Amino acid sequence: MLERDPKVAEFGPDFFRLVMTEPEIAALAPSAHSPWIAEVASFIASRRPALPPAVAHAIAAAYQSVMFAALIEWAASGAPGNADDAVDAMLVHLGPLADGE
Repeated sequence: MLERDPKVAEFGPDFFRLVMTEPEIAALAPSAHSPWIAEVASFIASRRPALPPAVAHAIAAAYQSVMFAALIEWAASGAPGNADDAVDAMLVHLGPLADGE
């Protein structure tokens, strides 16, 4: 969950709008998110040791992609509500991954 930091509400929409409109910045996202994906993959692997490492990494990448898509959509729609609520609403769709279904 994102922190309910007032700076996210104030500057977040502009940042994500900039990312949406500048392909050069958007192209940097995979390398910028790589450490976070690796950390989440490690967490997933610790909770599900039977999963192949590549699957844990793929699930972590899916979570990151959904979070980023939620933030882009949030900014594009005028940033209604809180960014973390937008992310939480989108992450619900990955529930089967979290539940092991």
